[in-house]
Amino acid sequence: MPEITLSLPAALGLLVLFLTIGAVVVFAATRLLGGGAPNPAEANGTLTPTTTLTLTPTVTPLLTNTPVPTDTPLPPFDYTIGS
Repeated sequence: MPEITLSLPAALGLLVLFLTIGAVVVFAATRLLGGGAPNPAEANGTLTPTTTLTLTPTVTPLLTNTPVPTDTPLPPFDYTIGS
């Protein structure tokens, strides 16, 4: 089976080349098929009123007590070593 050995700069260059070719193909396809950004001359926008809700400020306490962990006693248990 044949092997190809490339240096790191050559491999990165080929990667950038393939990505650039792919981006150009996608860009050209969207432009030819009528996609992409709309033409400003053809844009027929309609104005719709929107309402903006304003939030009322809520009062929060400045200092809150942080719960302190407490020791939880474990119940005693029997431990038997068998032989």
